Amino acid sequence: MKKIDILISGVLACLLIFSGVVQASLKGAPQIVMLVWGGLTLLSLLMNQGRVANFMFTVLFGILLAAAYFALIFLFTSWMSGPYIDSKGIRRHPMPTGELFLGFVGALVLTPFVISTYRKTHWHHRGIKITASALFCAITAVVFIVTEVRYW
Repeated sequence: MKKIDILISGVLACLLIFSGVVQASLKGAPQIVMLVWGGLTLLSLLMNQGRVANFMFTVLFGILLAAAYFALIFLFTSWMSGPYIDSKGIRRHPMPTGELFLGFVGALVLTPFVISTYRKTHWHHRGIKITASALFCAITAVVFIVTEVRYW
C-alpha cells in the first residue's frame, strides 16, 4: 500500500466515525437520503461504472467533509464564545448565529479546496472506496434504526 492510500484510508475512517455522530442529530428524511446516496454509490462501485462511481464517491466524500468541517468549526467557535452576563447578573448563552455562519463559511471554503486536492491526486483505489461506501451505508442504517425506527 502506498502512503496516499494509507492517508486517504485514515481520513475516510475518521470521517465515517464522525458521520455516525453527526447523523445521530439529524431527522429521518436526511438520513434516508444519505442512506440512498450511499447505497447508490456502493452499487455503482460494485457494478464497475467508472465515471459515475467516481463522481458519486467524490460527492459522498465531499458531504462527509462538509459535515465534519461545519461541526468542528461550530464547536470550536462555540467554545471560544463564552456566556455573557445580562443586566440582572445571570449568565446566558448567546444565540449561535455567528457560530453557524462561521461553520457554513468554513465548510464552503475548505471542502472544495480539499476535494480539488483529492481529485488532483487521481486516486482510484476501488477496494477502499467499496469498503468506505459499505461502512457508510452500515453506519447510516444503524443510526437510522436506533434514532428513528424505535419510535414507530
